[in-house]
Amino acid sequence: MKTIFFDLDDTLLDVHSKQIDPSSMEILQALNAKGYRLGIASSRPLERIMGIPHINEINWDGYVTTNGVEVYDQNLCHLEDHSFQQEDLDSIFAFGQKYQIPIFSVGQIEMLTGINPTVRLFMKKYDVVDYQCKPYEGEKQKLITYITTDVETVYQKLKEEFPLYHSVKGGSFNIDIFPKGYSKLTGIHTLMQHWKQPRNNFMAFGDSYSDICTIQAAKIGVAMYHALDPVKAVADYICPEDRPDAIAQTIHHFGLL
Repeated sequence: MKTIFFDLDDTLLDVHSKQIDPSSMEILQALNAKGYRLGIASSRPLERIMGIPHINEINWDGYVTTNGVEVYDQNLCHLEDHSFQQEDLDSIFAFGQKYQIPIFSVGQIEMLTGINPTVRLFMKKYDVVDYQCKPYEGEKQKLITYITTDVETVYQKLKEEFPLYHSVKGGSFNIDIFPKGYSKLTGIHTLMQHWKQPRNNFMAFGDSYSDICTIQAAKIGVAMYHALDPVKAVADYICPEDRPDAIAQTIHHFGLL
């Protein structure tokens, strides 16, 4: 097993500092040197990944972005692109307007359709600082996130009104929506096929609902200490402590270095 995939928010990006911990940088560079393939598997689109401080100091072999909707090789060439069509985007933003739910989206521009106290919590958690606050006007967006305090109700409404889309609860106040049929795992399988490797012969780190499929399928699935209970339930290993060097400790625990 020479391939490892990392979720970003609250996994590779420390849950407290929102940065890549120096211990993680050191361990990733050591894995690079030992010939491990390293991949990112994130709900973020590529635009929001490339803005992370120090992210390009690691030699990444592949990127699963927007929850598997877009997949890139090490040279940032598209292997898969199943982004929303314009009519889909029009319907998705109309839903937010209909129910007065603010939407954060990334693509042609980074934008919010409104700001309230819950949106400000979201902005702090996901480090949203460079954005436009404006109504949707037909921009070609990739990541679509509804921000609400009533996640369960909105989640059910999305399932009813958009049966052909895939909704993922991203946290306590946000829901991501994607084209149906794609996930972090489908993106990982695209990369594993590209590398001519057995499809599930990888290690995966994660913490949220969108990571359940990858952790369950992985040869070694790792849940972070603070991961949601459904994630921990399918993991082979749970980081035993909430500490910045949890990833480094786990890599050493499995004897990979």
